Amino acid sequence: MTPSSDLVVLVLAGGGSTRFGSPKQLADIDGATLLERVVDSVQVWAPGRVVVVLGAQSERIRKVIADSVEIVICPEWDSGMSASLAAGVAAIAVDPKVERCAVVMGDTLGLDPHDAAAVLAASDADPQAVVQATFRRLPAHPTVFPRSWFERLVGLTGDRGARDLLRSGYENVVRVPLTKSELVDVDTPADLPTH
Repeated sequence: MTPSSDLVVLVLAGGGSTRFGSPKQLADIDGATLLERVVDSVQVWAPGRVVVVLGAQSERIRKVIADSVEIVICPEWDSGMSASLAAGVAAIAVDPKVERCAVVMGDTLGLDPHDAAAVLAASDADPQAVVQATFRRLPAHPTVFPRSWFERLVGLTGDRGARDLLRSGYENVVRVPLTKSELVDVDTPADLPTH
């Protein structure tokens, strides 16, 4: 898959893993960490620029991130997911070549690369739209935001990300069902794959 030079993928991995009991970003899955698995997956369907947003335990977690991946530290990570999203968008917005960002969660497994590519293709077809994946008819990730949204994203607060903005109904939002994926949000050790 060819990278889009105007697109950056933001991997949000700044949370404190309170329900997991230890930094879930470092949880081992067949010899690789959860975060490594997510980043490796992203680089299959978006082989361009990837930025990982870290917060809690950032010094420990950054050691497992490949040198080719950029890191943004969110000092306000404990105020909610919006802080990580805002920090990541603020960091990439200074680059005038960046026209879109695709947001993925650093604790979600099972995104099929063909599904992710379909989301990016919908964004390529309408670069000014927000393109949001849906999984079992519910909002999911990746979600692609055009630059026209960056200022609003930087101003977000709380733990809901851009959810309320996307529900407002007055924007151009294209929804793309994930038909091949089996998404798993890793909140506790029991959510980790066992094979």
